Amino acid sequence: QRANATRALLLARSGLEDALARLSAGQDPGFADLEACPVRQALRPSFFVGAGGTPATLPVDGRPRGYSGALMASAGGRNAYSLKVEDESAKINVNGGFLDSEDRDGDGIPDFRDPFVADLTPAFPAGANGIGRGFNGQLARILGILVQQPELNLPALPTAGTDILLNRPLGGYRSLAQVQAALGMAVDLSPWLTVSSWVDAKVVHPNGYPGEIIPETAWSELKKARLPLRLEEAGRPPVNLNAASRPVLVALIQGLRGNSWHGLFPFPHVYEIPPALAAQVADAIAAFRSGKDPFPGWASDPNRPLPGPLSSWGDFSGFCDGLVPTLISGMVLTTRRDGGDLGGAALLKANFDPNTHLNKQAPDELMLYWVDKSDLNVWSTEGSLYPTGTFTVACVGRVLGADGRLLAERVLTGAAQVFSLLRQTSQKDFTGGRKFQDYLSYSSDETQWRTTGASDPSWKAGMKPAGMAVMTYPCPPTAVRAGNAADFDGAIALSTVESRNTPPQGAAAQPFFLHHFDDAWDAGYGVGSLVTPGPSQAGYPASDEHLQTDPAVSVWPDLGQEPSTLYPDGAHAQNGRSPAYSTANFPSSLSAGDPYPSNHGTISYWLKSFLQSGTSMSSGGMTSWIHFSCIHPGATDADTQVLMAGQNRPLLGMVMENSDSGDGPFPLPAFERAATQHLGASLLRQPGLRWMLVTLHFDTDEAYGQGYDMHCDVRAFPQDMSPDPLSYTAPFDLSHGLDLFGRAAAFIVGSQLPYNTNQVMDELALCDFGDVGSVALQNSTDWTTARYQDGRYYKGDDGAFLSSVLDLGGDARARLLSARWTEYLPRESRQEAVSAPWGYPARKVDPTLALARLELDLLPPGAVLQGAALKTLGQGASIGLPLPSFRYRVRFRTEGITPSDPVLETPWFDDITFAWQGASGPRVLSWGAP
Repeated sequence: QRANATRALLLARSGLEDALARLSAGQDPGFADLEACPVRQALRPSFFVGAGGTPATLPVDGRPRGYSGALMASAGGRNAYSLKVEDESAKINVNGGFLDSEDRDGDGIPDFRDPFVADLTPAFPAGANGIGRGFNGQLARILGILVQQPELNLPALPTAGTDILLNRPLGGYRSLAQVQAALGMAVDLSPWLTVSSWVDAKVVHPNGYPGEIIPETAWSELKKARLPLRLEEAGRPPVNLNAASRPVLVALIQGLRGNSWHGLFPFPHVYEIPPALAAQVADAIAAFRSGKDPFPGWASDPNRPLPGPLSSWGDFSGFCDGLVPTLISGMVLTTRRDGGDLGGAALLKANFDPNTHLNKQAPDELMLYWVDKSDLNVWSTEGSLYPTGTFTVACVGRVLGADGRLLAERVLTGAAQVFSLLRQTSQKDFTGGRKFQDYLSYSSDETQWRTTGASDPSWKAGMKPAGMAVMTYPCPPTAVRAGNAADFDGAIALSTVESRNTPPQGAAAQPFFLHHFDDAWDAGYGVGSLVTPGPSQAGYPASDEHLQTDPAVSVWPDLGQEPSTLYPDGAHAQNGRSPAYSTANFPSSLSAGDPYPSNHGTISYWLKSFLQSGTSMSSGGMTSWIHFSCIHPGATDADTQVLMAGQNRPLLGMVMENSDSGDGPFPLPAFERAATQHLGASLLRQPGLRWMLVTLHFDTDEAYGQGYDMHCDVRAFPQDMSPDPLSYTAPFDLSHGLDLFGRAAAFIVGSQLPYNTNQVMDELALCDFGDVGSVALQNSTDWTTARYQDGRYYKGDDGAFLSSVLDLGGDARARLLSARWTEYLPRESRQEAVSAPWGYPARKVDPTLALARLELDLLPPGAVLQGAALKTLGQGASIGLPLPSFRYRVRFRTEGITPSDPVLETPWFDDITFAWQGASGPRVLSWGAP
């Protein structure tokens, strides 16, 4: 009997070693429903022996039991072992938050055992709705929800969450036995709680307003009081959504609250997940990941993703949107229009997706969430879609007789960190403190596609004369060049394209004025005129060489600095602090004796705006405009004009205002409102947050009625995504001889309302195509066509990004196991479509980029951008290379497009996580009997 007992012990040890070896190789042990089945009784153990998904069994004292490994023994018996592998990242880590002895809020309680570390600021008083520093307060909250779940079968523990933190030792709990002692019970909590799982130190601290409904009158003051966005102190341990039990999922979902505070609407809207909905969503996740429809009728909508394990954050986003409106409905707590129930879906995304997804910076439609991570005021922790490296293994070793009689049995358990994670997610990670020429490829043909940065010779010193094909976000080039890359957010995409200084063949003249907005407010091109900004109504300096705010510090700078913030894809232009130029930048009339020098010309620019239907300006509806205002110093009469270009609910186009009323909602000096001319509503269905080209051609010194007075040309993808651009060219009927831009005027570019941050403009150009009306109009149209065909993003197939050198902890024999990353492709359809926020249509897909994709390569540390790859990476695929340091390369493929295709979107690369293992193999955390 002693020999059999020894055999059973050795079998159990062998099983533990086998499990660690399999996990190191990336094999899937299978986690489904294991928490309810002890390893001794398992019919479907981890790493089971069997074929076709059906586990084989052995009789054990007359009962069938699954097994993970077996061998024949003497006299026809069997020696076998069964494994139960648990992913510790599928559980809630009781050691989340602060584990040190500091007292950050000065309340006399060291932070390792402080259930709430207050954020003592005027904006957020201590204890306000869960807002606090670190993760302690939210951890106590979700632990309190967890112990109430019926699956735990615990007595009422109303203070369990705070009790666990109040009794937490310095440095954290070492075992769950200590946690059970803190609660005064001996119940096994290991299916739901852990003391060891990976902590993501690169997630941001949410910054939502703690109140429920924000009064309109308080909006501006509250916005000024927002704290700078920052990384979460001590980080948060994510939970594997593909393996977490139902009670854990409910605890993480229940009570989530956030605001749709993104500038797409002037006032925030509030969403919250109540207990009943949390239970329904948890059940839906459990069903979906196991390959079942979350609810009847799921498959009837072709835009919903097919059930199965959640493999990407795009999958998770599609799953959340698919819950609307069957499960997620009635989420709007205010009467104002917003994302509706899709805001509730975005609340789930913002909480679980580790990427920040800032909506404050008017991202492309493909990247927008109605609620982003900074908008949360009650949160839990991030999700992961795969294990994060730490596992608990239980193994039962059995010695069986030929008749299946159990001769000996031994159970051992162990916990080990099988692999470590290295995550790159922020702009600071991507740039690594390098200069542009060290990490960005250059566009291959400057004559065809001048990309961002082409006008700055310092960015291409020693390189061929071209711009950059790839850019990092969110900060503009100046911020990165100065070393202020953002550590709270980041993404990589193709560079925007600069407009050409030379018009197409057949056009009569080159632009008089061209502003690329690449790294400064100084215009990039001008003929016979000033190219530096002039004065503005908000005291803007005469010359502003570089960025005014530092997005690496905050996404909510003071209201005096937020407008006119530069981003890689253009400028947020607002009237609170706008660039101004001399009207000498406008062409002079060619007509002899004409008393007005600026009665004809073309104004053109790219606009990315949030477009929506609704009420008109006359009823106080919100606008999405860029305005051009010509202000004579001290003028209060009809010599002052304001030309607004963009969209006004429900109208889209241009508005010319020229009278002496001085009233209305537009706080501009000498702003005169009346005599408006605008387009009809035929362009209403333009998808939002996609680039469109807006061009205005005016020629008011032509005889009235000749049809050349004023023409608006808006080019964008139409709602049906047909190849022909959305376009409108009907003329305005303006009075003959109207002085559009006076000789002694300041030409100001800005947004109509000071609080709107819902638009980006770029590539502002002023051009004169001569004084013959019909010819000038035709040349303006040709030029607009060429600009539209140039598109907004680089079209070449050589756009690539090279990372800095990544080091695996200084371990010379470290082994790289696998990599996973987040990508967003223009061919992807999404439910959360900004073009129709009160319905639930799929996102319209741009057919031009149907073949767009990303490729990732692994390179040695000394490689250059075009160097040979060691290996092409696949999502989660085994790498298995001993590689203590390395680089990765991202290639942006835009295959199938031609120079005439207007590329208005780009693929996005958001984060990458590498799994690696040290030379010594898995690090054992505990080992022994259960």
